Amino acid sequence: METKKCKKCGVEHSIEHYDWADKLRGYLKSYCRGCSMKTYNKWKVDNFEKHKEWFEQYYKNNPLMFGRTGLAKGRPMKTTQKSGVYLITNTETGETYVGCSSDVKRRIWRHFYNRGRSKIKPLSKGIKQYGLEAFTSEVLEYCDKEVMFEKETEWMMLYGCEYNTNKK
Repeated sequence: METKKCKKCGVEHSIEHYDWADKLRGYLKSYCRGCSMKTYNKWKVDNFEKHKEWFEQYYKNNPLMFGRTGLAKGRPMKTTQKSGVYLITNTETGETYVGCSSDVKRRIWRHFYNRGRSKIKPLSKGIKQYGLEAFTSEVLEYCDKEVMFEKETEWMMLYGCEYNTNKK
């Protein structure tokens, strides 16, 4: 196993504990993830206003990360019901994924946040290949947890669902 010594804490970690400085060239950062997070959190406290401005800009430029997605037209999902069925569509290829969850908003966000590390391999590969901008999401129906799997199957029959793997 390959290791590297952190320049901040002096501890030798495996290379999985380091983020990329330049992935194309194969350069890792000189600080481990733990030290990087400590440095960032300290900077965030010391420069609260700068961080707030940066985050507001980031929030505006990355709607998918905050549940403001494609067909929702930038409006956050507002409902007391959390469980239901949702649809994720690749706008470039037209391929779809139908899923259900007890917390739909959070689950959609997790699909996009995982970016290639999800259990749904075809969907995560598509997100990796086409980028987040090529995907839209939509809540098809809010329903009780007891019936959400039946509703998911009904919606899958309707949409075809090229990205779904385990329910064909």
